[in-house]
Amino acid sequence: MIDVLNIDFLYNLRNYAQHAGIPVTRITKSLENEIEIIINKGNFVKSHSGMQSPFKKELNRSQIEEIDINSAIKVVHKELERVHNVFINKIIQSKDNILYSANYINEFYKKHSKYEGELSIISQENADTLVVMSKEPGTATLNPYSVDYKWALMVLEGANTTFKFKGRYVGEGKGFPKILPTQSVVEIPKFYSGSKHVKYKNIMWTKILEKSGCAYKDGFDRLFAVYMPKGLSMQIYKKVIDSFEEEGKKLFDTK
Repeated sequence: MIDVLNIDFLYNLRNYAQHAGIPVTRITKSLENEIEIIINKGNFVKSHSGMQSPFKKELNRSQIEEIDINSAIKVVHKELERVHNVFINKIIQSKDNILYSANYINEFYKKHSKYEGELSIISQENADTLVVMSKEPGTATLNPYSVDYKWALMVLEGANTTFKFKGRYVGEGKGFPKILPTQSVVEIPKFYSGSKHVKYKNIMWTKILEKSGCAYKDGFDRLFAVYMPKGLSMQIYKKVIDSFEEEGKKLFDTK
């Protein structure tokens, strides 16, 4: 028996279940082997009039008589996980770049705002011209690109990282709060609380909220922590802290 491990199979299997009937010939389970969910190829092709023609031809050319649905789903699921992780990493990288830029603008503005100027970007060519003009009289046309500081601040206001842990508290660690992997599903996970300030991807984060509790009736310790980029106003921090009040209460509610 050969497994059919491709997305075309699962697509046609879904159509079969929707229009033709239950797509299972037999289910086999034993202590020694993994569960097998089998569909007969002949019945699959004969009963499914809406099957895609290229896939039907490929299936008819094959020498298989039975298809292990469970194995096909597992393999395709793994491939979809891989694709999903690629997209997630791309999105995270994009958001990281935006957050880093917003944080850089905020830090730059705080450092130089005493001059009461408007934050702008000019080309390297314009900058070189200004250097020459500082030594010799002359004129230059600048085309500055205004940088919206309020936009950068808005990005930072919406940036927060939350941690919600249930398990066994084992002390304060370095960096963000961390939960340790378990060896089995029945093992109580161990976790560390985090540092007050954490540098992560060139941004300094500060802990604005932390609630913890031990020895609850269910046997689990709890931790709820929120981090935001450092250097924002207390007004902004308080607003975010208030927004997480209900979420924090739910974690510690053991009723």
